[in-house]
Amino acid sequence: MKRLFPLLIAIGLAFPLWGQEQTDSLTLEVIGQKTWTVRYGIGDPGALASEGLYPGQLYLDQSLRADITGTALGFLTLEASFDDQLGPGFQHFVLKLDQPPWQGLLGDFYVGRGELGVYNKKLLGVKLSYQGEGFIASALAARLEGISESRTFRGQAAQAEVTFSYHDPERPWLPAPYAVNLDGPYFWPLKAPYVEGFSQPQLALRTDGLDSYLADYGLGYLMEVLKEDPSSELSEGAYLVLRDSGDVLVLNSPPDGLLRNRIREAIDTYNDLHGLSGHDRKRYPFVAGSELERAFLQGLEAYAQVELDRELYPFAEAGRRRYLLLGEKDVIEDSLAIELLPPGGTGFRPIGDPAFADYSWDLYPESGVLKIEFPEDFFGDDAAVHVTFRYRRTGDVFMLGLSVVPGSERVYLNGEPLTRGTDYTIDYETGVLVLFVTLTEADELKVDFERQRGGLGGYAEYERVFLGGTLSVPGYEDLKVSLWRALDLGRPGPTTRTMPNTHTVGGLSMGGESDGWDYSLSFSASENVFPPGDNQRVAAPNRVNDIALAEAPDGQYVVFAHQNGLTVYHADGFSSYAGAQGLGGRAVRALLALPGRLLCATDAGLTVVRLADPAP
Repeated sequence: MKRLFPLLIAIGLAFPLWGQEQTDSLTLEVIGQKTWTVRYGIGDPGALASEGLYPGQLYLDQSLRADITGTALGFLTLEASFDDQLGPGFQHFVLKLDQPPWQGLLGDFYVGRGELGVYNKKLLGVKLSYQGEGFIASALAARLEGISESRTFRGQAAQAEVTFSYHDPERPWLPAPYAVNLDGPYFWPLKAPYVEGFSQPQLALRTDGLDSYLADYGLGYLMEVLKEDPSSELSEGAYLVLRDSGDVLVLNSPPDGLLRNRIREAIDTYNDLHGLSGHDRKRYPFVAGSELERAFLQGLEAYAQVELDRELYPFAEAGRRRYLLLGEKDVIEDSLAIELLPPGGTGFRPIGDPAFADYSWDLYPESGVLKIEFPEDFFGDDAAVHVTFRYRRTGDVFMLGLSVVPGSERVYLNGEPLTRGTDYTIDYETGVLVLFVTLTEADELKVDFERQRGGLGGYAEYERVFLGGTLSVPGYEDLKVSLWRALDLGRPGPTTRTMPNTHTVGGLSMGGESDGWDYSLSFSASENVFPPGDNQRVAAPNRVNDIALAEAPDGQYVVFAHQNGLTVYHADGFSSYAGAQGLGGRAVRALLALPGRLLCATDAGLTVVRLADPAP
């Protein structure tokens, strides 16, 4: 096989920026870097495309990074930082007031445990305090910017935890992702021993009946490619082989992701085969993650199989509920702790509990796989398994996860704070922290940080605002009175999954010394209100869009079209149908019953139900 390597020519020019503007009342200092980059690609178009380049085209790029500090009027201080690679606005901006008896902050800042009961909470707003004779009064009005998280790494080992369930932890109305689904990954006991370096699993599509299925989705033209090349190699990260009582092939990657990539590869091959370009090129017709795509990929699983050493392992015959993927390799065995939440349970209990005497498990530490053998009645809708463990790691790179709030991290090595740029560096977008020192076995690295609220960082349907203030009288038994309120701004709609709440907390504390005794007293009260005063969802209008009567050989069907698919009444019973059963979209807008056909107009296209056979 002949390989073509791309040649990427890049010329970068970077100039340091430094400037200082000074008047009688204003001093402003700017330190930064301006960079111009010229790129030109020569070589294989496919390889260059992975770098965002095309042969023979010239690319010009520029970037600006700057740190700004300044003072004005003798009592105002400005701090700001800007990097146009991280977004169009300032990543950090705060204006500080220091004019006794007044002190204040305007912009983004952090509050500590003494103020809102949480560490390192990033806020955007205003904070003002006044120090009078014998008292201090402060007030705060700000918007919450991030969600607090913490990670601990010990020596060349790191701590991790994972919860397996049937519901997405951030959006519980959706099923849990494949990697943390309680059913676990697909697996097949192999019919022949797996030979490292010689056995190569391939993803194959069974072609009998596939042409009509693809034609229903406008992809019938792909049969020209799939008949010629019905299989493709699985990458090493997509699977693993366990040495159990016999060799077992475990599918690491979600099946829908593998099938999506296979169809996209086939489309690209078809375009290259026919020399299609521009508007003539065939494109993947689905929106990733949509109801229509999920229905298509679930149906495609019926034709999918793994081919290994001339043996076929259909997806439809894969086993589940036997293995769980911990997500990390080289697990330290004695650090593993397993807790179970049985169906209908009120809390997690350790697996050593006598109630779980019939539950057994085993660990494959090198692969990071937990083998479970639980009774079938454990796998209820609200069941869960929580696993904590430590794993061995190498190097000085630590993964915190996506969307870290810039400047929110606090890094401690054995309890001592570290300084960004001196002791470590961090990429906030990808959450990669690089430490400039190597940890020994006795060292502990702790990272407290904020993750962006909403988006990739976490699910948020409302904007949260903090309001409140404190009054301190140090000379009067250290008296301190606080009143805080957190509000979720926004009105829930009929389809909103969570409700906005208003949380009010009031507190009073005092302390001192009397006859050699130190004492402290604290009182607090809390009220959490969910509008409109209870936990009922806002009333929704009738969402049934259409009703039709369909005739089939086994009788009449009354079909209701609504926002979540179809509900069918037949033989004194109701049944529901959605994208998983083949509907083109989530909502069905209209119905038309024809002889032998029922036409369903969905929000993503037309679905045809054939009525010629019984039980259509």
